[in-house]
Amino acid sequence: MYNIYLLISQKACDSVHRHKMEMYTEESKIPPKLINMCKTCVQKTRSAVRIEGTLSSFFENKTGLKQGDSQSPILFNVALQKVIQSIKMVPSGIHIGNEQLNISAYADDIVLTGKNEIEIRQHFVEFENTARNLGLQIN
Repeated sequence: MYNIYLLISQKACDSVHRHKMEMYTEESKIPPKLINMCKTCVQKTRSAVRIEGTLSSFFENKTGLKQGDSQSPILFNVALQKVIQSIKMVPSGIHIGNEQLNISAYADDIVLTGKNEIEIRQHFVEFENTARNLGLQIN
């Protein structure tokens, strides 16, 4: 059995592509009313930068989730679930009873599991492509 440990970038919530995240949440079994409430909170957010006491003009944030917002970790996990499911669809890994295990995740820590190096490489390529599509970078 082989394992590879991956860590999603430290600034993961800053790099999430919102339109992809919205698409993934709509594909999930989350009630549409709840999805619309979440969209309202992350759409059309604006920021400004203060440099040496001078405030820049406001600009719209088009990627990332709000830092400190209580729903940001939940939205991030919903989006990350899509990445995890892409790996679970690959018929490989190790078997524990009737279950197949090829990925384990806790927060932004990911472990890919396979029978050999070739399986691990296949998992990694699939994982990286799906994660990159969402805007995530792997350390």
